[in-house]
Amino acid sequence: MQIHRHTHILPEMVFFDLGGVVVDVQFDLFVRQMARLCRISQKEMALQLHGLSPLYQRFATGKITADVLFDRMTRQFPKINDRAVFESFYTGIFRLKEGVTDIITALRTQVRLSVISNTDALHFDYIVRNYAVMQLFEEPVTSFEVHAVKPQAKIFQAALKRFGLQPAAALFIDDREENIAAARNVGMQAIQFESAQQLQLELDNIFPDWRTSQPSLKAVF
Repeated sequence: MQIHRHTHILPEMVFFDLGGVVVDVQFDLFVRQMARLCRISQKEMALQLHGLSPLYQRFATGKITADVLFDRMTRQFPKINDRAVFESFYTGIFRLKEGVTDIITALRTQVRLSVISNTDALHFDYIVRNYAVMQLFEEPVTSFEVHAVKPQAKIFQAALKRFGLQPAAALFIDDREENIAAARNVGMQAIQFESAQQLQLELDNIFPDWRTSQPSLKAVF
């Protein structure tokens, strides 16, 4: 595990990605549940869902509503005729990332926190309603709200503008290399997430005393 030695100004705000950092995304669970209900193989369901990628992209950028998404899904899969069932499948794919909630709780005592996430209205609403850690973030910046997805510069610029930040005063944490590169291209500091342990060590280089408010984090894993 390589830990980067950061040379920076102290961040005024830290932005977290959601999927892959705060929560795990179990898309295979959605595929299995859909396949079982539609009585087709998981392989066939995965192929059909992949073919709907442009539809998801439009939903994730706020260009269509949840009503339109459900209507399109029912036309593609006639057995999906109960919206509550579909939404339970569609949203029930998240689990909190082990160890990250404690990091967020401790870090919140040191610096302001928010979110920059590629997500849609249904997924985001589910995460907010089910995970109390979301209350620690100020005004999350989402792709469906700003009509842009990472790694597009527009979503990072929207976050900086919302909080009146200079790029170098913002730290972004994401698990995808292309998103880290995009954040750095607009001038933000960035950490590529690998694990809770690695993130702790990276944060030690930036906020030396950040663990003191969370006893469980005083010792490295």
